[in-house]
Amino acid sequence: MFLALFLGCWSPDQLCAGRGETSLVLGEGSGTEFAAFEDGQVVEIMTPPQGGFGLPFRARSTGLRIADQFLDLEMRTEVDGEVLGEFLYEDMIAYCQEDGAGLMWGTATPIDHPDFVESEDLEVLRGKEARMVVIATDAMGDEVTAEAWIEISLRE
Repeated sequence: MFLALFLGCWSPDQLCAGRGETSLVLGEGSGTEFAAFEDGQVVEIMTPPQGGFGLPFRARSTGLRIADQFLDLEMRTEVDGEVLGEFLYEDMIAYCQEDGAGLMWGTATPIDHPDFVESEDLEVLRGKEARMVVIATDAMGDEVTAEAWIEISLRE
């Protein structure tokens, strides 16, 4: 009973203030829903707002300080051991959830390799296994890394 009262005193801001074990998981979802990617899950290449191509994801973090809402994300896409793109997204908004986790969306690991300029160039990536790597760093300098192994899909 004491534990229930103790936990009831925490607000989401306090829960998102960098307490406990850190973790970061990549996945998908809509609204406040989140489902972690499973190994080999099919992910369709998209055109992110900044241009180029990328593999979209959501990220769920625990233990990072997101009370100020911002994290830096270093993102990378690898295929067959080759880096196809890297990008630093500074000040990514992480939304504090009721369970104290941070939830991020609206970004993608990049594909900005010179071999992939036009949509037609992407055909060689269809069905390939890709490694998505994301490193999140909070305002206190704490960082955590996530990776997901997915299968690349192209819009028909």
